[in-house]
Amino acid sequence: MTQPSLWRVLEPKWRTALQRIREERSRGGSGKLLTLVIVGVLFWLAVYLLLYLVLRHFRADPDLGSLLAGKVLGVVLLSFIAILVLSNVITALSSFFLAKDLDLLVSAPVDWLRIYLGKLGETLLHSSWMVALMAVPILTAYGVTYRGGPLFVPYAVLTIFPMLVLPAVAGSALTLVLVNIFPARRTR
Repeated sequence: MTQPSLWRVLEPKWRTALQRIREERSRGGSGKLLTLVIVGVLFWLAVYLLLYLVLRHFRADPDLGSLLAGKVLGVVLLSFIAILVLSNVITALSSFFLAKDLDLLVSAPVDWLRIYLGKLGETLLHSSWMVALMAVPILTAYGVTYRGGPLFVPYAVLTIFPMLVLPAVAGSALTLVLVNIFPARRTR
């Protein structure tokens, strides 16, 4: 018997999300989406401009500027990792132990590894989207200020991707350990 693909395991979640979007559109909820997009873009621009001005000021100082810019980037990335680990622990608890679809998935003829990867992907998406979106204007400001060139974007993506995945795996593992100590239903 062939196992269903990972996409097939995740399909009910995606279909539910798409149906919610369709229902929101049919009720005339596009104004909310437009407002959200406008506020998000304005926030991105504000973060980009603020960081661009700070980095341009740092770059003007040849002795200390590069050091300060590197330290600021290090603090930002370290903060992102701390936020990601905490967020992944909380999200993994919901995805792995408190989700409503667990009974259906566990009773289905699906390999445990596919269920785990599906839940890990769900945890990664739900807990990391904010950090991934916040990294865009920050890394863009660094790339523009220090003239990153055409390879800056692929390198930035290749750098950020493991920074999102590793805390998801660590947070999920920590959640699995914590659930063995404290029952999942009580933590709710």
